[in-house]
Amino acid sequence: EFGSLARLNGFVQAAVGAGETSGRRIHRLLDAAMHTGARDIAVGTITVQGTTMEANRITEIKLTADSEGGAVWVTADGTVKFVDQYSLIESSRSNTVQVTYGDGPGESSDGLA
Repeated sequence: EFGSLARLNGFVQAAVGAGETSGRRIHRLLDAAMHTGARDIAVGTITVQGTTMEANRITEIKLTADSEGGAVWVTADGTVKFVDQYSLIESSRSNTVQVTYGDGPGESSDGLA
């Protein structure tokens, strides 16, 4: 997915999008790239300055994610996913134990209790 977006270069135009949220910017960049795949885009917590849209689409998308302090990636099923800067502290995937390793409650790994 990123490969196809990376092949799309913009062209210089008057700056647009000043004051839009980072999530809205990513949606607009994907729309401009005629992306029709699945998306899971957070709203974002910051507003961004205008862009002339001349940079490569993936470059603009990653710059927007970096400006937010968030992250953008493509999931295994091809969904473009963007999370905002607070996702690491608010998402249960990040703040809840997902797995525990060990030999069992109260047991040490060398077999001595």
